[in-house]
Amino acid sequence: MPSCSRRAALYRCALVGAVGVAGCLGRYGRGDDRRGGADASTESRVNCPDDGSVTACVEDVVLLQGESGTATVLVRHASTVQVFPPETFAESLPPSHASPVEMGLGIDEASVRPRPDGTMESYPPYWQWDEPRDRVTAELPVFVESTAPPGSYRYGVEARPRDVSADRRPVTANGTIDVTERT
Repeated sequence: MPSCSRRAALYRCALVGAVGVAGCLGRYGRGDDRRGGADASTESRVNCPDDGSVTACVEDVVLLQGESGTATVLVRHASTVQVFPPETFAESLPPSHASPVEMGLGIDEASVRPRPDGTMESYPPYWQWDEPRDRVTAELPVFVESTAPPGSYRYGVEARPRDVSADRRPVTANGTIDVTERT
């Protein structure tokens, strides 16, 4: 195996390990109250109106080729949340033994606060709460290989109220992950 491939594999292993530890700390740490806690860093990055209805807001992300980052999703007054990765992205960060993946949105590795009461194992999975939450925050790791093609990639979120009716419909929001060329 060439040293370049070995280096890329080691980088992926380190990234997956770091994200796994960070996800555990974030998921069970601050902001895990049952109504939907917030921390100051998320509050300043994603501004989402609170008019009492279901609302979804997303953060746009800009990364250079070879960088990783976090996409933040904020939802209000919903009991179900689902995030849709860009079509060209993998649904999770690549394990060290997988074939090369150029870009990934870590839905499976997301830090979700408050912790969901259930996760529906579909593609993509969705998080569900027994009662609507005033505020739900999901932080999703974004991974971009150094060989990833530059461009804008759109991801989405859908938030649903507990009972869907004519005046309480699911809402969607779209964000972008801009990959810029490393010079």
